[in-house]
Amino acid sequence: MSPAFSESVIEQAALAWLESLGYQVLSGLEIAPGEPAAERDNYGQVVL
Repeated sequence: MSPAFSESVIEQAALAWLESLGYQVLSGLEIAPGEPAAERDNYGQVVL
């Protein structure tokens, strides 16, 4: 029996909910190390 919904459906719902709370939703490629909007210096840094 397959699930009634996929992981992407849950992900999109969570992102929409966070955006409705005022969070800015960005692609992982936009915030990757080395990019202008990077959230960390390298992939070894864990973001909690």
